[in-house]
Amino acid sequence: MEFVRIEVITANEKKFSSEIETEGLYTINCALGAKIELLDKICDICISDEIILLRTEDRDFRNGCLSAPFVKDNREENNINAFDWQGNHLWNIGELVGDIKMAFDGITHITSDEANREFGIIAEPTSNLYKCISGGFIFIIDVNSRKLLLKEPGRAK
Repeated sequence: MEFVRIEVITANEKKFSSEIETEGLYTINCALGAKIELLDKICDICISDEIILLRTEDRDFRNGCLSAPFVKDNREENNINAFDWQGNHLWNIGELVGDIKMAFDGITHITSDEANREFGIIAEPTSNLYKCISGGFIFIIDVNSRKLLLKEPGRAK
């Protein structure tokens, strides 16, 4: 059995996170009958007032492949995608971070206060910030402005 992590962020930055057990989630139904259908299994769903972020399994695992190289030839299009509430694709994280040659392993929302305390990032309280992990690197992105705010090697805490 597999699990999909769902994280919901309220307007006042309260976070609710849970996991659902599934055989593989590839489709999400949106408003007015729209669907988000993906070729790769959905691993993380992050939902906020304005955006839905989906992290999928590395595309190298499509079609039943059981192993994949850690460093990729091309990851201009990577495994985190942003959608609006009607299911329209907004952007791929590769547009923000570039071709980093690795798939992403995780994503979670962080508050402006957490970004300042942990990474020294000064951001407006209205910023919608996410911490993404790939290959031992931490990427902090602002999804409202579609900007990469920080890339640094991971740290043990």
